[in-house]
Amino acid sequence: MRIRYVIPIDDAKALIISDHWEFPMLGGVCLVREEGGLAKTIEVVFNGRPLGEAPAIEEVSGGEARYSISIRDKLLPFVKNTLNDAKSFLQCYFGIEFLLDDIDVRYEGETSDEEELIPVKSMRVGKHNEPLYLPFDMLTRAIWA
Repeated sequence: MRIRYVIPIDDAKALIISDHWEFPMLGGVCLVREEGGLAKTIEVVFNGRPLGEAPAIEEVSGGEARYSISIRDKLLPFVKNTLNDAKSFLQCYFGIEFLLDDIDVRYEGETSDEEELIPVKSMRVGKHNEPLYLPFDMLTRAIWA
């Protein structure tokens, strides 16, 4: 099985990487995808991973939900930590932002038989931002202070 992590690069900070190619990272490969000459995503790809690392759908007895999705991906925290460290270093010199809270993970079979055995093909890891409640009187107090 192949696991592909797609990490977006913040569109508000256009990024041009003039000369790039695949390079090794954590036993996989890392590459930059671009559109219109601008870097849009960082992809980290691991080939030959066991099927047991793909999310599984399990039937649950009792409770409100009938099924549960178990995430068994052991690589995601290492990918996030490595790219967070890289981002921290790069931010010393460049205004760059990898959106590590909005990662798209794809589980791809390397053969057609393997593809049929993967129950969950992709998932998105991210934060859900609730709207912030700001009382009007706090706004006016802040402006008049």
